[in-house]
Amino acid sequence: MKTVYFDCFAGLSGDMVLGSLVDLGADFDELKEISFGAKISREKVKNGITATRIRVLPEKEPHRTLKEVIKMLDDAPLDQDIIETSKGIYRSLAEAESKIHGEDIDKIKFHDVGAIDAMVEITGSVWALKKLDVGNVYSSPIPLGGKGQGERTEAGHHGFPIPSPATLELLARRKVPVYSKGVPYELTTPTGAAIITNLARDFTTVPSMTLDKVGYGAGSRETEHPNVLRAILGAERGGLEEEVRVIEADIDDMNPELYEHLTQVLLEKGAKDVTLAPIHMKKSRPGISLKVLSPLDRYQELLEEIFLQTTTLGVRVSEARQVRLQRELTTVKTPWGEVKVKIGKLGDMLVNIAPEYDSCRKIALEKNVPLKRVYEVAVSEALRSLG
Repeated sequence: MKTVYFDCFAGLSGDMVLGSLVDLGADFDELKEISFGAKISREKVKNGITATRIRVLPEKEPHRTLKEVIKMLDDAPLDQDIIETSKGIYRSLAEAESKIHGEDIDKIKFHDVGAIDAMVEITGSVWALKKLDVGNVYSSPIPLGGKGQGERTEAGHHGFPIPSPATLELLARRKVPVYSKGVPYELTTPTGAAIITNLARDFTTVPSMTLDKVGYGAGSRETEHPNVLRAILGAERGGLEEEVRVIEADIDDMNPELYEHLTQVLLEKGAKDVTLAPIHMKKSRPGISLKVLSPLDRYQELLEEIFLQTTTLGVRVSEARQVRLQRELTTVKTPWGEVKVKIGKLGDMLVNIAPEYDSCRKIALEKNVPLKRVYEVAVSEALRSLG
């Protein structure tokens, strides 16, 4: 599966994302055909690193509401999945602006991000990823602009602080890891933050992958450091690696009836796995060892939920890397109906076939067929369909 990793060492903006993807090979001539009538240009610039800069004209336009932006997207000559993903990016922007300004989401008028250039950058980035046949997107932690306390910082849009409130709100919603670069100007824009928080699966180090190509997208500001976004294109190698946190607690004074609810809540909140194991604790008390596998961006929320839902007074936290097979969800036909099946692959090699329990059990109950028989047939049909 093709993967793009965005190395945001200088921040990111909409034009930097789009420029890096064009630099990777997304067809610029095709991009011009879906530019909402705007004029777009491409040039190679050098600021320590040679990169592709995309310019969209006009840059200044009347402010638009979310409804007006969605209407323009619906009328665009784009595939439906690109339109829906782009709508999702704009909705997240509108929700952030609505919270910041205390206005109804339908009354929010986009300023810079409602202009044609931002629309080209957002939809163009989604389109380019599809054209490059990218299945997974990852990103590095995000750097922010703004000097330290007492140091002079340039004024942002309409005098708002840097980083902009919209940028921080978008990053906070995904619990994105951030850090300061200590520069007096904006590094990550609301458009860039909206794109990356909607498209990236995780914000971590480079995943295990075979490198294919590297692209660079240039920002518009001239800086003392290379103002570019690096996009690394490749194929993930075998299993998918991801940094996670392991949260553990040993509990000996909690009503056992509460564990089912605890497990369900943690999984709904984004835990990758929740396990319970019986143990013997001090004074020979029987207890339960709780272990929760947490994505980095869900850690704080899951930690809070553990304290709220259990009687523990403290937990142990450790860093780990999860390696998992590439997964695909497919549907196979059996004599009794359709069954959902998970396919696990190591690179191109088929490793595991796992029918979905709920899907199989529903058929077993409705058709009065032994559950194990449904499993066997589902696996057989999956093997046959995969050749």
